[in-house]
Amino acid sequence: MKKPNQKAILRQKKSDLKIRKEGKKRSHTYIGLIKFSSVISLAKMGHREKFLETIRKIKLRDRANKSLYLNFKDVELLLPEGVIYLLHQLDKLKNKKELLGRTSDKDVVKAMFSRLGIHSLIKQPPYVGKTINIVDRWECLSGDSADLGEEYEKIEEQIAMILPDRRARFVLQNAIAEAISNVINHAYDENAQYKKWFLFFCIDKEKNTCLIVVSDVGKTIPVTIPVKLRDRLSINPIELFTGKNDSQLIEIATKWRRSATEEYHRGKGFNDIMQVESDVDGANVIVLSRKGAWSSVAGLKDYKDAIEGTTVGWEIPLNNVKLVASKTYA
Repeated sequence: MKKPNQKAILRQKKSDLKIRKEGKKRSHTYIGLIKFSSVISLAKMGHREKFLETIRKIKLRDRANKSLYLNFKDVELLLPEGVIYLLHQLDKLKNKKELLGRTSDKDVVKAMFSRLGIHSLIKQPPYVGKTINIVDRWECLSGDSADLGEEYEKIEEQIAMILPDRRARFVLQNAIAEAISNVINHAYDENAQYKKWFLFFCIDKEKNTCLIVVSDVGKTIPVTIPVKLRDRLSINPIELFTGKNDSQLIEIATKWRRSATEEYHRGKGFNDIMQVESDVDGANVIVLSRKGAWSSVAGLKDYKDAIEGTTVGWEIPLNNVKLVASKTYA
């Protein structure tokens, strides 16, 4: 009688084990799984493309009324302009009740997702780990009217700490109000079902910076740039705009008031928005719209992929102010 081949038996055992493991993996495969890359950002070139491709996949499945499982496992870095855009897109979903997901492996991202309400959307529990100072200083509001509510008081308190000068505080708060007013009055078509703005506030002590962002996902600045300039310019406005990329059109829009609708439109609040740069020491104004970006410090930048709407932001130096954390994440 032939003896059993021990090597063959071992190979068979390994093969059986592999099959069982693969079967287990398949049984945990979620329908509609969409995976996010490591960085959520609209400003960083390579990461922007990946992020917007992920958003496109989410929108396609939602429009088709298909299930969604959002996997944030690999997300390591959240940048404010990207997070606020993500919040818009999740808020617009038709089937939020059926939305599921997995959170990040990183505590900082978990805490931020919990604070911003993303954990609740993907049916994950609130973050209950250690206190993380940078997350403690993130605030986010949204609405479709000029009423900012009591929650805005938290932001006002932080602004008062950052800007002890009364004039500087007034200029910044007026710019925020104008940016929100522009969204309410002009960013969306009259019959649009979604007309929200998001206001985002964060303090990064390590970078010695406060960033305030107002965002919408309506019309873009390059679509609503000024056209009634004949009284101010000696050249035809068509000649001015021809051949311009989006970043250049954004730059033009920051300097003129009348829009393509022949109303005081997207540029209406730019006087107030830009006044922050001139009246607050070290301030930087940032605008992203469609495929372009413009910064009062860094200048122009253009991208391959377009975004919806417009994001206006102000970077304010902290100047070594003493900060008080709120220590809440839910």
